[in-house]
Amino acid sequence: MPEKLKTCSFLVEIFKARVFVLLGPRESANEWLEKRIGVVEILAPSNAAAAGWYVASNDSRAFYLWLESYDDTDTSRGHLAHEIMHLVFYITNYSGLSLSNDSEEAYGYLCEHLTRQILPRLRKLNA
Repeated sequence: MPEKLKTCSFLVEIFKARVFVLLGPRESANEWLEKRIGVVEILAPSNAAAAGWYVASNDSRAFYLWLESYDDTDTSRGHLAHEIMHLVFYITNYSGLSLSNDSEEAYGYLCEHLTRQILPRLRKLNA
């Protein structure tokens, strides 16, 4: 039996950004995305095991992080850190905040916040 996709989401209130975390096979994630937002494929190379991207509409900001698997190893944590950085850049850029010496602390705080929100959710999804 194919592994089922597990999902969760949370709001980053200060940026009015909804972050969706998808954990599971690419095919299942593609089906979920097509039903939810009309996107038919994860925006990542076919050999990728993780991806981060966003879809914006007039009144909402949705940001997506997909991991094929997460087992709390150094490799998985590295993939997660990489994808969280994509989300940091997407969320801040969409909000009009450019990276500079004056804004770098905001980037760091957002990275920390996303990590603190995503990591326990991933662990719960894996339980």
